Amino acid sequence: MSKRELAGAAGVEVPQRWRFYDFVSHRGVNEICEWSTAQGPNLKARLNALVRNLETLDRAFARADNVGALRKKGPCHGEGFIELVITLGKVQYRPIGWYGPETREVTLLVGATEKGDGFVPRKACVTAVNRKHLVMSSRSYIVEHDFS
Repeated sequence: MSKRELAGAAGVEVPQRWRFYDFVSHRGVNEICEWSTAQGPNLKARLNALVRNLETLDRAFARADNVGALRKKGPCHGEGFIELVITLGKVQYRPIGWYGPETREVTLLVGATEKGDGFVPRKACVTAVNRKHLVMSSRSYIVEHDFS
């Protein structure tokens, strides 16, 4: 159980300090929810627990929080992307997001796994860049993170 869930179970209100959003396609598909569901219930549960924990922090995220600045060369470079770090078995899951569109907001843009020096899907960075630009043009491309 996350800190927020434990506190809620004890009747204590834990303030939400960060707000997480998922990218939604023009067809209305929550791409993060669809990706995490397709990976199986263990990944979905780990992702949700990580997001719940991160929401309660009153500071910037650190590597110890399982969040890292995305430093890969290529389309992602210089875009200010972050990756959530989730390891299950031998698979390195890396949902890619960015701090925005507003202060204290994080938008998860694309789900990926790390393989060698790259991502699967290979075009995850290109997708993240394109989706970031869509979100910056209109908040209609995001919804609050889906914990279902």
